[in-house]
Amino acid sequence: IAVIGPHAHSQRQHLGSWCLDGNAHDVATIADGIQAAAPENTIITDSSAFSDDMMECAYRSDVVVLCVGESHRRTGEARNIAELVLPPGQEELVEAIGKTGKPLIVVQCTGRPVPSPKIEQYAQSLVYAWQSGTETGNAVGNLLFGRSNPSGKLTMTVPRSTGQIPMYYGRKPIGKMRAYQEYMPYKNEQDTPLYPFGFGLSYSQFEYGKLMAVTPEITENESLIVEVEVENISAIAGQEVVQCYISRKVSSTTRPQRELKAFAKCHFEAHERKTVRLEIDANELKFYGSQKCFMYEEGEVDVYVGGSSLATDKVSVTLK
Repeated sequence: IAVIGPHAHSQRQHLGSWCLDGNAHDVATIADGIQAAAPENTIITDSSAFSDDMMECAYRSDVVVLCVGESHRRTGEARNIAELVLPPGQEELVEAIGKTGKPLIVVQCTGRPVPSPKIEQYAQSLVYAWQSGTETGNAVGNLLFGRSNPSGKLTMTVPRSTGQIPMYYGRKPIGKMRAYQEYMPYKNEQDTPLYPFGFGLSYSQFEYGKLMAVTPEITENESLIVEVEVENISAIAGQEVVQCYISRKVSSTTRPQRELKAFAKCHFEAHERKTVRLEIDANELKFYGSQKCFMYEEGEVDVYVGGSSLATDKVSVTLK
């Protein structure tokens, strides 16, 4: 196993930019964490400095774990970057190692969501490790070797490129004239996120089934309740964050296209199926409107349930 890249041996970086009194020597590096998780395997590594030694490690290995990302000095307060890209040289490194044909796992250690076209093109797996503290290396090792099953979901939207910013799941509908030609947000890029809010993969695989409104009509003093069937269709036990979003078809004040209103983190054994109930209190259905106060407004609400903000299964509920 080749464990290489600018952050294969990083320590201080994993404490982040807001660390005031942490000790970098307490941080488990990713190379050390992988060795601890798989002591029977041979770990091939070298200095994190850019050199052709990294390529030599890749050629000698059966699989490559490439650790890329940002220094803690590049992220944090008043440390902006004009383009959402990896630091210089890292895209080229991903491409060069990708072209070796070796199975490639990328561990990305960044303080912000940074898209990478070359990672998308060449890597078989991508782990967002962020700046995770003293146990970063051990956590990454346990995840890569299946001792822990990832279940985290993104709390932000990852754009495809800088030009898509601002991009967030709760934006309001765009208003564009389509009188003379079909409107295209960009001529050279998709308008969808690279990874949407609420997205996250697992070693388990979940399938969503029938979605039902337990309360198809509610009043201001009642809760909105829906139920959905979720099944772990894999042979690996895991956890899924079942997410519930609402969207108003008509309202007195323009509303976001989707609003996260409820979620439940549920454990599933292998091939287990459950009915998950999600409840939204009536107060959560109020919004700050034209009357300069929080209002409960009658009308129809679409309720979406799924594994991310791009959920497509929906039911309609009437607010009375």
